[in-house]
Amino acid sequence: MSQSLYLKVAVLLIRADLRLEERRWQSQIRKQAYHLPLMSVYMLRDIGFTPSSHIATMNTLADTVKVQRRLYHIRRMLSSRITT
Repeated sequence: MSQSLYLKVAVLLIRADLRLEERRWQSQIRKQAYHLPLMSVYMLRDIGFTPSSHIATMNTLADTVKVQRRLYHIRRMLSSRITT
């Protein structure tokens, strides 16, 4: 059973959106890493950073997991529509 054209386009757009989010996140990390003053490891951990000046509280998932979740929701929304 082949996927419909709409699902293929949706997957393409979701992957593009994920890449955009990842780039924004990385640029944000670079900005924050640049502006941090020199602090002890304990102070950095208290404010939510690692010693390498990355955000420690950020939960990141693999792109495939994000795509699978979004596709699940798209399929659920499409199947829940009442055809009239």
